[in-house]
Amino acid sequence: MKIYFNGDDHVAGTELNDPKTESMAAHLSALFDAEYVNDAVPYSSVNQIIRRTTDFISNCKHTNSWPDLMVIGLSNWDKEDWFYNGQHQNNSITSNEH
Repeated sequence: MKIYFNGDDHVAGTELNDPKTESMAAHLSALFDAEYVNDAVPYSSVNQIIRRTTDFISNCKHTNSWPDLMVIGLSNWDKEDWFYNGQHQNNSITSNEH
């Protein structure tokens, strides 16, 4: 079984000592004895999460390889981004998606 996770810092497990073993994604995957991909990026806006998920689905269509389950955690309302000068900008300077 394969599980795809996406979201912001909560899904990424940013505040945990070891997100690879302590995150919600790691625990849920262990319950299902599943492999997982955690595409979550700290401080992501809802728009960023949607873009990453859409890119992932596009790649799944291209490779004809789909996860068995997708878990998407949406962000807070105050995290926003906009498109400026050909790039997506985020209101958080710690975001790594620009």
